Amino acid sequence: MYVGIISSISISGNNLLSFLKKKGFSGSVLSSNQVSKDTIADFVKKADIIIVDVFPSYLKETISKIKQLDANKAIFVLGNNESYTDLLEVLKLGIYKYIKKPFDLEILNKLLKEYQSKEEINERNIKKGFAIYTRKVNDIITVNIFGYFQEEIIKELKEILKNNTKVIISLNGISSSNLNPETLGKLKEVLQSNTSNIRIVLLREKIKNILVEEGIDESLIYPNEFLAVKSF
Repeated sequence: MYVGIISSISISGNNLLSFLKKKGFSGSVLSSNQVSKDTIADFVKKADIIIVDVFPSYLKETISKIKQLDANKAIFVLGNNESYTDLLEVLKLGIYKYIKKPFDLEILNKLLKEYQSKEEINERNIKKGFAIYTRKVNDIITVNIFGYFQEEIIKELKEILKNNTKVIISLNGISSSNLNPETLGKLKEVLQSNTSNIRIVLLREKIKNILVEEGIDESLIYPNEFLAVKSF
């Protein structure tokens, strides 16, 4: 996996890259004063993950520029932001992970490996005809499902439930034509045995009606993630 590091201090960036290369990653370092230049476009395109380690005054500008080029790029921010309000502003920009300094480099390595593993699972799932993307905030994990609703999805959900007590399942990436009645029956079984810690996010009324007809409890279905989180 290729890691792009944007750093305000070149020595720190190069030392970090040297550590990550020993852990099996490849990558490069870009100085924060080059963020506004054309070179960042190729840099962002090449990187699977971007680590941002810049002075606070450059942080929002740097993240915004990355997001303009690739809204889905995974961004890890290394920072020492003491202000809760400022930290919230950074999180709102859509970063993947904020790591507060000082920290053990092995923690960063572990987080990068976890992300890499998740992406590899997602890639395999896409080849199967469906994709599952997960995002964890505090103690709640959101599972977004796209493509065909197959039995393999139920297996993935069961694995996720083994390690998480609060799970939100978003079915907004599935159309009614991609629903398998047999798989819906197995989803119903999973929901019935985990009623207190599963919620479903679903906008489409047609699919909601299908789920209810299959016997899935309507009280577990919410129109958006905010309401689903609030219900726990």
